[in-house]
Amino acid sequence: MRILIENTGIALVDKNLRFIDKGYILIDKGRVIEFGEGVPSPELEFADYVIDGRFLVAMPGFSLGVGSIIEYLFEFIGRRYDYKDFFSILSSGDLETLLEVVLSSLTLNGVTSITSMVGGIGLDVYSTLFAAICDTWIRTRIVIPADNIDHIQLEEIYKRISKSCRESDAISLGMVSLGLYISRNVKKEVLDTAFALNIPIYVEDIDMTISGAIHINPAKRLGDRIVIVDRFELWRPGYGLCTYSPEFLNPRTFINMLKFVLGLSYEIPLIISHYNPYNLFNGVDYIDRGVVADIVLLSFREPPTGPMIIDKNSFDKSISKANYIVETAIIGGEITVDQGLHLMVGEKSVRRARNIISSIKSS
Repeated sequence: MRILIENTGIALVDKNLRFIDKGYILIDKGRVIEFGEGVPSPELEFADYVIDGRFLVAMPGFSLGVGSIIEYLFEFIGRRYDYKDFFSILSSGDLETLLEVVLSSLTLNGVTSITSMVGGIGLDVYSTLFAAICDTWIRTRIVIPADNIDHIQLEEIYKRISKSCRESDAISLGMVSLGLYISRNVKKEVLDTAFALNIPIYVEDIDMTISGAIHINPAKRLGDRIVIVDRFELWRPGYGLCTYSPEFLNPRTFINMLKFVLGLSYEIPLIISHYNPYNLFNGVDYIDRGVVADIVLLSFREPPTGPMIIDKNSFDKSISKANYIVETAIIGGEITVDQGLHLMVGEKSVRRARNIISSIKSS
């Protein structure tokens, strides 16, 4: 689909991370093919779908992690469960519905990519999770603890992605992928399998050199990719900032904590939409020609923020207070949220999820 966004503010533009007060973005075949200030030239005006961006700001979608999406589901229900007991009372269809609604809620709050550590579940649950991710169309990396599996299990989980996704484009566009988490010495066979399948490696500060690994809580800066997890006070510009706590997959909860700890409003959009996707190696960290179109359009036309004159300063302050409304979300060039409504997960699914949760609570 060819999408034209016009009359919009644009944040985190190109590698210089510029802010454009009023401009346009043209998207085709899943990527940004042109952008600029002012209005597009006549030859760029043709599009299948045109979005009027007045009082909106387009920016790379939020990238958060690394809490478990299963644990985040428990936040919706209001209590934690033993995995075995929880999965035993749900059909795969009920679990998929719950996961779809939970995942869609993240996109409705601005998230286009999540990195979630999920272990201790069976192959069938992984299959249901992958199906829900693909149907919801949110870019998701499921990171599996290496001490939970052997190389044969890792390969089987990887195969379940293609078996579970009903949309082949979801795989080719990278909606679902795997990562491997290592916090202690790992078997060579597991590591070799991860390399062979191009599965990114997340390393928790151990005495082990792994080429291309993404470092979590390193004692010192190592390589280009670093993620500081659960230690807000150690954050520095350029670092990703995530947490194992599932509640912080909710961007408004996460932003409020950032504001409380850091108190730097201009850094908060950078953390959630630039440093995090870069360091987590998941998502898009700026808007530029040729870059995959994972973009949210945030509205500032309604109270308590708007209608307001949009410039970089007012934008940064509004984001740091979590005062925004997600008008549109585009992931992999596909519109998933339009005029505040999720197009992949509708009211019928939400009502069904509500009934399932009521049944769980009463059992």
